[in-house]
Amino acid sequence: MIFHAHHPMAKTISDSAAGAYALGPAGYPQAERGDDLAEKQKVTLWTSGDALGTAGMSALHRAISDGVEFHGAGNGAELPGSHPARLAAEQCLAHWHRQPAARVFLGGNGILTSLAHALREAAGPYNILLSDTVPHPLAWASLPVTRFDPSDPESLVNALETLGKERPVLVVLETVSSRDGSIAPLPDICSAAEANGALVIVDETHACGAYGPSGAGIATDQGCAERISLLCNAGPGSLGLPLGYLAGDAQLLELVTAQGHSNSSACPPAFLLDALPTAIGLVQKRDDLRARLAALSRELRAALAYLGLPISTGSSHVICIEVGDPRQTRLATSLLRDHYGIQVTPVLPPEVAPGQEHLRIICSARHTSDHIEALTLGLETLAAEMGWLG
Repeated sequence: MIFHAHHPMAKTISDSAAGAYALGPAGYPQAERGDDLAEKQKVTLWTSGDALGTAGMSALHRAISDGVEFHGAGNGAELPGSHPARLAAEQCLAHWHRQPAARVFLGGNGILTSLAHALREAAGPYNILLSDTVPHPLAWASLPVTRFDPSDPESLVNALETLGKERPVLVVLETVSSRDGSIAPLPDICSAAEANGALVIVDETHACGAYGPSGAGIATDQGCAERISLLCNAGPGSLGLPLGYLAGDAQLLELVTAQGHSNSSACPPAFLLDALPTAIGLVQKRDDLRARLAALSRELRAALAYLGLPISTGSSHVICIEVGDPRQTRLATSLLRDHYGIQVTPVLPPEVAPGQEHLRIICSARHTSDHIEALTLGLETLAAEMGWLG
């Protein structure tokens, strides 16, 4: 099992491009890099989806340990839907997101495409209106996809009218875009979909924990929880556990899980299911960390904008620096890491289309103003060297 980068059960982070990371004594975002114990490089990570630092909370560690002691550390492949730990976890998720039902699974970035394929097999032909900020465009190539701009609801209206109502339509989008950090205007999107009989499916992976009442995400924050058909969280994100889930219409969930796609049917071990209600409880009560995350994100965006860097125009804690060239993106990532001790995520094809290569920076409540200052200084020097500042 592969655990989250700063999960208490995974002290070493494997990165094929950067070697091995081991978390420092203070935990995320501080890490040490290198295989030679005598020559460790200190690195600040800006890569985790755990926006609140839940994985580092002692209460979650205790819940995991208690779960292992009670259930053992076996896999969850044979857990029936009626298993008490699974029932409790899924009921807790459904209540949190104000949805009628939920299904928990091992997680993975392919959940949206697995979901789309499963629905196609179960429900027959349909059309997909896919936000143009959803990553991994090649993964959707075999599906009937039309792109739309989620920041412009009128583009969705036009696309819906063009497709007509002969086939069912699924509107699929990220609520917090991993492509540009923008936050989707869900009320407008839901209204357009409802007027044309379309179903709305949202990916809340970057939003869960970080936004909304009790951290339930953008759909709840914007008052649209009851208007969406399915919500997914590919995990691990702000719950700090290596699992994901779907929440929404019970019949749709049954259709998806009946198809047996691994990302939507494989169940996590019982000890993780036992820890999930604890993780949700920790996230729900930390409005202070959500406020801190928002303040740090504004501070970082303002600092990068002041430098004149080509950053994305979104307003979330996910910030992207446009590069537009794969070689330059890889080079910038390596220079930041090796010369300045800063690790960001290089986003390259096939996750994005050619020409959309960028550096992704994910702010967390565990970062500080000192971390922001160091990141800004490193990026300023790097940008001057690479000619990004004109």
